Amino acid sequence: MMADLHPGERPRTWDIVRATIKMIPLIIALIVLAPLQWLANLLRLKAVSSRLPIAFHAIALWCMGVRVRFEGEPLAKGPVVLAGNHVSWLDIVMIGARGRFRFISKDDVADWPVFGTLARLQNTLFVSRTRKTDTGKMTDTMREALANGDRLVLFAEGTTSDGGQVLPFRPALFGALVDEAKDVMVQPFTIAYLRRDGLPISRGQRATLGWYGDLDLLPSLLDIIHGGPLDVVMVLGKPMNVAEIGGRKRAARAMEETVRQTLAVKLRGRDS
Repeated sequence: MMADLHPGERPRTWDIVRATIKMIPLIIALIVLAPLQWLANLLRLKAVSSRLPIAFHAIALWCMGVRVRFEGEPLAKGPVVLAGNHVSWLDIVMIGARGRFRFISKDDVADWPVFGTLARLQNTLFVSRTRKTDTGKMTDTMREALANGDRLVLFAEGTTSDGGQVLPFRPALFGALVDEAKDVMVQPFTIAYLRRDGLPISRGQRATLGWYGDLDLLPSLLDIIHGGPLDVVMVLGKPMNVAEIGGRKRAARAMEETVRQTLAVKLRGRDS
């Protein structure tokens, strides 16, 4: 087993080789499923294109030894936006293995090597979170997806954290759910990284499990692959209607508080 990498520490070549060997089933799945996904997208075969990513993400979790438990409320019926905290790139894999969802991501992810290609194949919605002139475009894109019956996943903090806290939710990201989309439900979710090798995750381990700030992706990737079984819980909260709550600002605060309280309970070990 590879020792935990510290932020800024350069991975060894042998660690990379071992990780590649361990991920061979996922690499094979990628070679087989990626062309099928591309073709399904091209032919607009939604029944196919929405299911292939589920299989890919499930294989990825198995290869990395990640065990996810889902708790809380049932998933809201019909178009819904799941809004919650964001710790790592692994969050996407866990949610993607659960069902048919479309993720909302910042636009620069589309240009990332490998990850950008996978995101495009999964029909990710790319939006700008910095240019105010693109706010209307983001709103229209989300509304169109919801009108088509899509289930969207929004990481409402607008960035990632170390998994030990919840950053403020950004009200602007809920703009598409006001006015014309009054019937759309928003459902908070909380992701808590709990144990590694059966032991509670330490603050030092969170520095590599999480992917935030200027941390490199490779140390996080290698730590998850080599670090032993990882136990994570995702808790769905009660669905809410943004308009009925009183607008996007109040909705953002309400969901943020729900996620913060749930995360605190799970990290204290009350996760049975």
